[in-house]
Amino acid sequence: MSRGRIAILLAVLVISGIGVLFLRGAPRSVSLAPAVPGIPLESGVKGEGRPSDPVLLQVPASGSVVQGPIPGLVPEEQKKWLLLGQILESKNDNDPRIDTELKGLSPLFKSTLAGRYAELKPERFNERGTLVFLVGREIVNPADVDFMRTVLTEKPCLSVSDCSRTPVGHAGEDDHREMVNETTTRYPQLMALRALKQRYGELLQDSSGQGDLMRQIRETLEEATRSPDPRVAEEAKAILKLK
Repeated sequence: MSRGRIAILLAVLVISGIGVLFLRGAPRSVSLAPAVPGIPLESGVKGEGRPSDPVLLQVPASGSVVQGPIPGLVPEEQKKWLLLGQILESKNDNDPRIDTELKGLSPLFKSTLAGRYAELKPERFNERGTLVFLVGREIVNPADVDFMRTVLTEKPCLSVSDCSRTPVGHAGEDDHREMVNETTTRYPQLMALRALKQRYGELLQDSSGQGDLMRQIRETLEEATRSPDPRVAEEAKAILKLK
């Protein structure tokens, strides 16, 4: 091989190495996904109602979602709490342990999830949505419905980067991204609506003495129909029409 070709080959290898280092140092993105049937969204659902990952969006991060052991939790649930922290930090929404190990949660564990949800910044859409999902797939008592109500009655988020500020207007090729962003900012609410729809449908078929729980879910959905967020209001109305 000539010296000229050797020099060219070395240059290519150096440039490739720099590119790999650059990519490894790039910030992680947060995967977010639509989650409510009946609303035109971009993806299906994986696992037991968990959203798939059609969109990658970077959102502000601030502090760990799960912090330290929780007083009062039995050792088995302390392990679940730490496991949840690992999964959320990894940004892996499709971790199979969500459906195998983070189930059968006690009222105290779910109360802890609700409390942590309230502490997270509104822009932590993916993490907050996951906490809503974990409580929402096991709605068995009034406290669970109260948490869904709290989520649905939150002040609408105005922007992916800052929920308190309206984003600058976009046009043309940015329109699609803005539509995705609108789903992102409603992610916890869409997860709550999905959970309520599932449980409400089950109780319509067989209340099994849970009339009070069904009534509470109906009242929560009726309140959601008056939401200042038109998408939340429309979906709540659609759920109430189930027979």
